[in-house]
Amino acid sequence: TLKYKATRDYYRVLDNLQRLIVQRLFELHSLNLSQTAYRIGTHITKSLQTRCKAIRNTVRVYNDAARTLQPPKPTLNWSKVSHYMFLDEFNLLKDTRNDIRDKPWARPAVRETMKRAWRVARTKEEILRCTVEVRRLHTAIIDKSQLFEGVLSRLRELHDPLYHIVQDYCTRRTCVNQVLLAKIQEIYDLDEFTG
Repeated sequence: TLKYKATRDYYRVLDNLQRLIVQRLFELHSLNLSQTAYRIGTHITKSLQTRCKAIRNTVRVYNDAARTLQPPKPTLNWSKVSHYMFLDEFNLLKDTRNDIRDKPWARPAVRETMKRAWRVARTKEEILRCTVEVRRLHTAIIDKSQLFEGVLSRLRELHDPLYHIVQDYCTRRTCVNQVLLAKIQEIYDLDEFTG
């Protein structure tokens, strides 16, 4: 029963420590968001200070509980725990009741493969999005060109003094649009282009 109690206490402290560290990571992430207002940032900073004190106390309790186990579990150093920035760095997750080290996704090679598969899937979505945007840009350039011709012909017929200014603007825009159309044509010529 003493062994059971020591193990139960250890896992309770471990769960609490993991919870506190994950909360701290989320607060650090929130603090780094560029849209975080000053008051919210100040509130998050105070919360982080309180959380750090709680984590420091929990690390002390964890170390005591880890030493009472047979065989003793490795202890933690506060300075190391305080510098965790990502869940990947948090090795305590390996030491939970359900040992996740044997799971396929816990192996670094499998995790890296999953990340790459995710990137490939996102890349395919991005290519589809770019295909749509290239078509939209092409259509917008053609429409602008027709608009420029119509506006210039009306101004010329009315002998409007703004004709030369508008013509200069349209000429510059047409030059830029020609460069864009050349790049769009290069995209259309790609074998992988499906648009």
